Amino acid sequence: MKKILLTLIMILFPISIFASGDVTVDKTSISVEAGSSDSFTITSNNARGEISIVSSNTSIVSLNKDSWVIENINEDEIKTETITVTGNSVGSAYITLNINATTLDGENINTSKTIAVNVSERKSSNANISDIKIDDVSIVGFNPDILTYNISTEKDRVAISVTVEEHATVDPNYGVQELKYGVNKFSLKVTAEDGTTKNYLLNITRIDNRDTNNYLKSLSVSQGELNFNKNTTSYQVKLESEITSINISAEAESEKATIIGDGIKSLAITNNVFEITVIAENESERKYTITIIRNNEYVITYNSNGGTKCSPDSVAVTKGTKIGALCKTSRSGYNLSGWYTESSGGTKVTANTIADRSFTIYAQWVKKSTTSNPDTGIETPIITILVIILASLGIYFIVKNRNISFD
Repeated sequence: MKKILLTLIMILFPISIFASGDVTVDKTSISVEAGSSDSFTITSNNARGEISIVSSNTSIVSLNKDSWVIENINEDEIKTETITVTGNSVGSAYITLNINATTLDGENINTSKTIAVNVSERKSSNANISDIKIDDVSIVGFNPDILTYNISTEKDRVAISVTVEEHATVDPNYGVQELKYGVNKFSLKVTAEDGTTKNYLLNITRIDNRDTNNYLKSLSVSQGELNFNKNTTSYQVKLESEITSINISAEAESEKATIIGDGIKSLAITNNVFEITVIAENESERKYTITIIRNNEYVITYNSNGGTKCSPDSVAVTKGTKIGALCKTSRSGYNLSGWYTESSGGTKVTANTIADRSFTIYAQWVKKSTTSNPDTGIETPIITILVIILASLGIYFIVKNRNISFD
């Protein structure tokens, strides 16, 4: 019954109850470099009043303000203030916060809070190289603000040494380096104590004094014809198919050059491509190409021997194969007897003759026959004419002596 009564009283007559107030600081210590700043934050939760802020040694630490007045705060309201701390010189100091405040529920806050401050020496931002030496000799005209250097040498290796400003580091620290011919690039990254970076570049050119001559002095083949000119790099040589290998001879103009690809070569039945490479002392290359064509055909030439001219008058036949269809020719008053290896006599050639060489074939002719009839002794053409004449006369007399009507 008492609980119910108390509840009713609270409903009818509400009482304001404030949350407990407080003043807090987010740091108890600060580390800062001389000349640099850091900060801390004061938070007021349901409290109003004043806070004084002092440094134990202003030559070490200075503050952006020396007090904070907390006012016009309402229930459940939070206010903050940020205080900047600057390190003036290397050393230690304390920041004291004297808090004189009252919470919203009437509680007094009279206390002090201390923040320890350590001011260290400011880190260097100097990322300069002070000297670069190649084989213990400083680069002429070196300046820390010039980032790229071009150097030439005939050496095949050099020792690179770099000196940087205090507290800085360089990466990589090369030491002895092999050099290829031409430009060799070396990057130098310098990092200062505070992380500042600077990049330098060395372009070291190894001078190439090697012989550059990659020309041939001569080029020849053991079979066929090849007209050499050192400025001409492509050649074609024709050989008969019976030739199955060839020797390619080559000589370089420079005694310091190397030749690859010459010597005895086997030949395929069709085209053969061989490449002769001349490598100069400086490793530059020049390539010469020889294409060797093995002739796999024989040529058969027609001589019509008084007959009509053949078109074409010659044909190419693959070696070892049949000649094939022969030319058709004619001659007035003659019959073609055939094709032969000689204009008179010789061996007869047919479509089935195998081509074993290139040669000319000749048409041989037989005069058309005009011999007498053996029974009459009169030549056959005369008998034919007489028969035609007599037959015509007979028909004429029959028609004339008879009255023939065609109606």
